[in-house]
Order: sequence, then structure tokens, then C-alpha cells
Amino acid sequence: MKTPWITLLLAIIHGATGLFILVISAWFIAACAIAPAGFNYMLPAVVIRALALLRIASGYGHMWAGHRDLLARTAGLRHRLFKRLTNHRIGRKAQLADALSEHTETLASVWIACISQLASALLLLPLLLIAGVMLSLPGTIWLALLGIGWLILTVWVVVKSLAIAVKQVAAQHELTEQSEAYLRCSSLWHLYTQAQHERPTAMRLWSLETRLNTLSQQAVWLLQALCFVMLGLYAWYAGAEVYANPLAMILPLVLFAAPDWLGRAVATTTFAARFQNAQDALASLEMRKVNLQPAVSGHVRLQNFCAAGRHVAPVSANLPSTGIVTVNGASGAGKSSLLQAIAGEIPYRGRKYCAGITLQPGLVENWLYVEQTPVILQATLRENLAPARKICDEAIRQVLKDLGLSSMKNLNEWLGAGGRSLSGGERKRIAIARALLAEKQVLLIDEPFEGLDVFSCKTLAQLFNKIAETKLLIIATHIGVSQLQVTTSVTMSQACQSDKLCEHA
Repeated sequence: MKTPWITLLLAIIHGATGLFILVISAWFIAACAIAPAGFNYMLPAVVIRALALLRIASGYGHMWAGHRDLLARTAGLRHRLFKRLTNHRIGRKAQLADALSEHTETLASVWIACISQLASALLLLPLLLIAGVMLSLPGTIWLALLGIGWLILTVWVVVKSLAIAVKQVAAQHELTEQSEAYLRCSSLWHLYTQAQHERPTAMRLWSLETRLNTLSQQAVWLLQALCFVMLGLYAWYAGAEVYANPLAMILPLVLFAAPDWLGRAVATTTFAARFQNAQDALASLEMRKVNLQPAVSGHVRLQNFCAAGRHVAPVSANLPSTGIVTVNGASGAGKSSLLQAIAGEIPYRGRKYCAGITLQPGLVENWLYVEQTPVILQATLRENLAPARKICDEAIRQVLKDLGLSSMKNLNEWLGAGGRSLSGGERKRIAIARALLAEKQVLLIDEPFEGLDVFSCKTLAQLFNKIAETKLLIIATHIGVSQLQVTTSVTMSQACQSDKLCEHA
């Protein structure tokens, strides 16, 4: 994407005006003490006020332009990720959620969070040094030493933060593996004694994050200590001719304020660790290629069908071309894995037919699986509902109204951290709205009524009835909704018994 020159320019103006206010104010204070009669007090005061207004305006402008650029870059990075996922699937759902939210936001925010601050400091230090030489500013050599000290401190922080980043990646992988291994044994937890429960802990990861934050604070403290030492040496070695010069006040105030105009640049260099982690995480996503088959519609037939690698009995069933098919069964019976296998999201055993055509393993272009715990992006409502293509606002609002979410009128409202928090039912209905806007012929929806109140279940069931007039809806649920007009149903336990009887016969 293009370099955000406006954001950079506004950040530099914001930093420069703050420094100029400091310099002119220092000179003005000293000049007033020794000014002769007829000294124009008005002009410096007007200049200081004008710079203050410019600093305020550039600060707000930088925030506005920076966040616009952040949103655009986040959307661009997510679109690239969606393109990578066209014929691929990520094995671990946690990786997908992190990639879509945390990692893309980290990469997108590098300009506003880090580069703008560093660019401002790298430009202001040489300008201040040049101005000191041209104006014969007392103590100009200390400005050069301040720049060298800041540069050394910045490099030190970057090197230390990147070393911590490597440890964070290793700790994250270790925590992920431990968590997956622990959850795989969930069916045996009731057999464990208290001593046998070795729960995975994120303590090491939290400790490294704390070290990163501490490193940022230490950098600012070291910079402040350096400035105080330089200020003491400047005052110790300054002669009488220096104290008689109004310009001599500039250096002490510049050093006093250095933690403000240079400290933020040092502190943000720890962002290098987060940026490196995000880059590595997106580059090392574990993806598996899946075939994408052309759109097909019609009656669906499953023959000895089940998800591969799961301890569930196969299912044989005939499903209509339109209508509602419910998949029932106890928890752990394999309802979710059956829907994922039918959709082609995971490998399967057995055969799958549609309109008499044998479907090969992989995704079908006009079939869509809606997961039980949907991923909600930290983005606007519009980007959550239409993440990969543009859809007119009227269509989006109509779907939201049909799902009982008509209160969400502002499509630019931010969802997630720093914005609107969603209940479990709202998250589920937003995922269903996203699926309906995708306009697929076959929708496989996992537990749509879970977490909804009675009225919302009734509204959703009525909407499903209307959609099922032209589409096939396969719904896995353990909640009975009387308003749902079910065409046929598949009960996992009954299907298992039926298969065993057929196999015995």
C-alpha cells in the first residue's frame, strides 16, 4: 500500500510545533528579564499562540488521517488474507482469529504507532542541531550528544525487543500445543485426580509481555536520566557570559522536555517486537489446500458418510433440494463435524452426491458452512457483514431487520475493542447475516438457536422458513423450536443404529 505522507507530515508538524513553542517560550522568558524599553512583547506572544493552535490542529489531523489509514490498511491486509484462503483452510481456528484481528491490526498500525513517532524525532534532532549552530546557541554540543544518546538507546531497545519477540513466538507455540493436548483429553477429565490435572498456563507469555512493557518504561527513564546528567554538566561548566545570554534558557528547557518529544519515539520502538511477531505469524499460517468445485444444486444424498478421523458412525440420508433439514443428537455425537464434512471444510469418509453427481472432496462454490462460534472482526459492522465484497447498504439493513437486529442502524459502527461489545446471540446472528448476504444455495448452520431468547428463536425460525422456500438449510441443533418448519431430520444416534442394522443384514 502507499506511504501515508499526510499522516507523516501531520505527525512531524505536531512534534515540530511543540518543540518550537518550547524554544521560543524559553527565549521569551529570558528576554523579558533583560529586555530594554520598547521591547515588543506582543509579537512573541502571538507567535506562541499561533504555534499552539497549529499544534492542536495538526494533532487532531494526525489522529484523523492516521486512523483512516489504519482502517484502510487493516481492510487491505484482511482482503489479502481472504484471497489466500480462497482455496485453503487454516487448521487451527485460533490462528484464523488471531490472523484476522490481532496480527492484521498490528501490521496496519505500524505507521501511526511507530514510524510517525520515529520520523518526527529523526527529523527534529538534526533541525534543532542545525538551528543551534546557526544561532550560536550556548550548549549546542549537548544537543549533538543528546541525539547520539537517543540513537544508541533506540537501537538497544529494538535489539532487546526483537530478542523478546523470539521468546514470545516460542512461548505462544508451546501454549497452543499444551492447550490442544489438554482439550483433546477432555473426555477423560472426570477420571483425573487433582494432582493429574496439568492445566496449560499463559504465565510465561504474560511474563514476556510484561518484560516488553518494562523495557519501554526503562528506555524513557534512561533518556530522562541522560537529560538530567547533561543538564547538570551544562550548568556546572557554563560561564558568566552564558548566563547573560537569553538563548541560554533554550537548552535546559529542551532537555527537560526531551522525555516528551523524544521519549515517545523511544518507547514505541518496542513495537518492533509486536510487528515481527505479527509478520512471522501471518507468514507461517498452517494452511491446507482444498479443491473448489463448481456450483451445483439439487437433491443431496449421503452414503455411509462421516467426518474422517472422528469416532462417529457413518450416516446415510437423502436430503431435498430445498427446505430445512435438522441434524439432531447428543453433545459429542458429531453434529458439527458432519456439517463441516458435508460442506467440504474437513476430510470425510463415504460418498456425497448432489443432483446425481458424485461430489469430490473439497468445497462447493455455492455451499457455505456457518460455524457455531463465529469470528467477529475488530472492524466496522459493514466490514463484518461484507468482508470480501461490496454489498449495498439497503440489502444489509434488510437482513439485519429480518434477524431482529434493526437497532444496528449505523453500518460504520465499530465492533470489538474500543467499540460496541456484542452478546453471544448478537455475534451468532451477525454470522448468519453474513452467510445470507453471501447468497449461497446451500447453508449449513451450526447451532443457530444457542444463546438466543425465545423471541429471537421465533424470529430466526420464521426467517429460515422463508429462506428455505428457495434454498436448502441444514441445521445442527439440540434446541427444538416449534416455529421451525422442518422438511426432514437426521438424528445421529438413530442414523448410527440404522447403519449397524444395515451392516448386520
